[in-house]
Amino acid sequence: MAVAYVAYQYLGPQTKARAGELIRLNPLYGTWKKQLRSGLSARQRNMMFFMIAATWPDQIRGDHSYHPGRHAAGKSSERQPQIEQHCRDQFLDYDFGRS
Repeated sequence: MAVAYVAYQYLGPQTKARAGELIRLNPLYGTWKKQLRSGLSARQRNMMFFMIAATWPDQIRGDHSYHPGRHAAGKSSERQPQIEQHCRDQFLDYDFGRS
């Protein structure tokens, strides 16, 4: 979340607005909305959604309603999102203990 916070500071207004549109399409958006405390300004709320959305790959890991796989061209759209985990897109797992 800390990296998402820093990244959000560097986004321009149009990019922030587009990110917000995409975040609202996430099936977990309603759950995230309930997690926010009341009294946040619109700016704070949008930033918090961005930060929470950055943890989405971790949230769905192990959720069997999502499947591992790669995006297949033409199989998804903003209206009907692909239900893939994209785990390989999230991180690289290096073993630093060996030479």
